[in-house]
Amino acid sequence: QGITALPVEKERAAADFLFVMTFEQRQSSTGFVASALAAIYAATLPLAQRHPIHFIFMAVAVPMFLGNLHHATGFPFLGYNPMVTPAGKGLGFVFVPFWALTFYFNYVGFNDSKTALAKGD
Repeated sequence: QGITALPVEKERAAADFLFVMTFEQRQSSTGFVASALAAIYAATLPLAQRHPIHFIFMAVAVPMFLGNLHHATGFPFLGYNPMVTPAGKGLGFVFVPFWALTFYFNYVGFNDSKTALAKGD
């Protein structure tokens, strides 16, 4: 597996751990690609029909915001991740505003879409 910096008896566990990490990351990236395709499709719909996609993106933005806030600040009410490094903390600070803006703009889009739906546009 190419993991030779560990004692032989730990190589299998390390390889399994790395596999799970890469497997989960591939699933996450697949979800993001699917979200991008759904957003492209939603952009072709009339405004009044777009609120479901905005709701989904708001629902994604909230836990992503909280997860990155936890990595950035370590607030105990958000859980505990013993694997956060200084670089991970910095990455959390970068993504907190990204997810906050993602939520905000989708909130605006959601409300605009629901308003258009109510007007019959």
